Amino acid sequence: MATEKKSQDSLKTIETSMTKIEMFIEKNKKVLIYTIGALIVLIGGFIVYKNLVAEPRNVKAQDSMWRAQRQFAMDSFAVALNGNESIVGFAEIADEYSGTATGNLAKYYAGISSLRIGEYEQALDYLGKYKSDDEITTTLAIGAMGDAHSELGNLDKAVDLYIKAANKINHAALSPRFLMKAGGIYEKLGKKDKALAAYNEIKTKFSSAPEAEQIEKYIIRVQQ
Repeated sequence: MATEKKSQDSLKTIETSMTKIEMFIEKNKKVLIYTIGALIVLIGGFIVYKNLVAEPRNVKAQDSMWRAQRQFAMDSFAVALNGNESIVGFAEIADEYSGTATGNLAKYYAGISSLRIGEYEQALDYLGKYKSDDEITTTLAIGAMGDAHSELGNLDKAVDLYIKAANKINHAALSPRFLMKAGGIYEKLGKKDKALAAYNEIKTKFSSAPEAEQIEKYIIRVQQ
């Protein structure tokens, strides 16, 4: 009997809840219809934009960028950045195709190219706008911003970025490079203890890296 009564009570509770839900729906029917309609329009609009606008633009950007990438690979950074009569440069692609994945990648290339031709402020602008889930290019972008600040004489900012890049990913090819740069800046700033920490990290964590081959002499130097 107790089980039957409990079951009946549960059914009453469910019925009461269903009644309340039905009353709420009836009371707010117009609002719910408008809300659902708006969501359908938004979702439909997003799908249309992605398939008919964003993806075609991204494909067009890719078709434009490969020539600039080839110039970049050949160290022809000015042409890669600014283009010429037959090549669309990274700067134009980043601007014209802003909002696409390829346009975003063009900002990275434009930043590195600007750095290579000595346009340090411009490099910082492009690299600061580059956003990606790719840890390698993100780390390289951070390190490149450190290079730009170093060239501009902003040593404190530069070393912070080098340390950030070194710690971004535990990468045997990248982390020692940025730790080495950080150590050099720390020495310029007279912060030998921090330089020593950077060099020791290369020695202990990245002993097989090229930077570790002669790291002992740097350690000895900052200990004197």
